[in-house]
Amino acid sequence: MTIAAAATAGLASNPAGWALAGSAAGVILAGAGWKTYRAGAKRYNEVRHPERFAGEGEEHAEPVSREEALAYSLKFWKKAKNGEREHAARRLYALAAGPGVAGSEHTSAETRRRAREFLEVLKAGPEQQRLSREAWEASLDDAARKAYWIKEITTQLSSS
Repeated sequence: MTIAAAATAGLASNPAGWALAGSAAGVILAGAGWKTYRAGAKRYNEVRHPERFAGEGEEHAEPVSREEALAYSLKFWKKAKNGEREHAARRLYALAAGPGVAGSEHTSAETRRRAREFLEVLKAGPEQQRLSREAWEASLDDAARKAYWIKEITTQLSSS
């Protein structure tokens, strides 16, 4: 504690210390500002352009006016639901799912195999799911588990 107090007093007593503290505060504020902008832009696009990130064959809401979208983007307590990551997760699941799942019927066996290998790289493979390979592949082929897999892939994409 004494060392921290002495270091603070040493930095505050000269102009270089004030400049260092000011630049550190600027970096922190710039980072926070960028994150705030990105979150607001995602919320804006969610209601202004709902068709942009909707899944294939999924219903989406009607676009709202620019004023309503701007008002919604300022609601910082709401999380954007359909963003780039969720869109990528839906596309990856469509490539990895079996032919019985809607949207996956035209995927070739080679593409499906590569998408499943990519899921293993993302740490969404059979080991992480605590399933045998056959059970894991069956769960990917099960249309009832589509929402689970999209959520799991989205989580793994955000942590990678």
